[in-house]
Amino acid sequence: PGVQAATAMGGLPPNRPLNANDTYFDNFVPSPQGPPQNVDYDQQVMSDYFETMGIPIVQGRGFQSTDAGSQALAVVVNETLANRYWAEAGKNPIGQRLRMCCGDQAPWWTVVGVAKDVKQGGVDKKTGTEVYWFLDQSLNMRLGRAGINGATGIVTNVHAFDDDLSFPGFTNPFEVCPGDDRGLECSADIR
Repeated sequence: PGVQAATAMGGLPPNRPLNANDTYFDNFVPSPQGPPQNVDYDQQVMSDYFETMGIPIVQGRGFQSTDAGSQALAVVVNETLANRYWAEAGKNPIGQRLRMCCGDQAPWWTVVGVAKDVKQGGVDKKTGTEVYWFLDQSLNMRLGRAGINGATGIVTNVHAFDDDLSFPGFTNPFEVCPGDDRGLECSADIR
């Protein structure tokens, strides 16, 4: 009772540890004076995160259910990141791409929206750069046999809250390793 909305995220503002992940920004030419190609905070979020948390999208759009099944990998960035890597150079951040770490093997993600800045490292700290990754594009849980009910329980509990929410790519872990009593790990994939 009294719950108006619910969502999931990788870290709850306003007091999270710094992630500081190397990131490559398409159409950004680094200079010796900086800034470094780095993202201060990675935030994995589910549908309706921005609406639930009251974070406005100031340019472009937030995540949509159609992003979950799309081959194009969508991200939302905060104002600080958009300004630092694209807007200050006169480029529109919408449609720009970024790649997390480690060379050509990592996929390019396309910016679909810019979110209002949110304090992550503490309310008294400077706002850092932030990328929001859409968990609905790929959420994988690896569970030991004792935790298998967790995956089906998540879907059951979400449906108790919102029966219209679908998990079209849900792999039931009992189907992955039925009757396995040895405690082997099984995967449940929610997409």
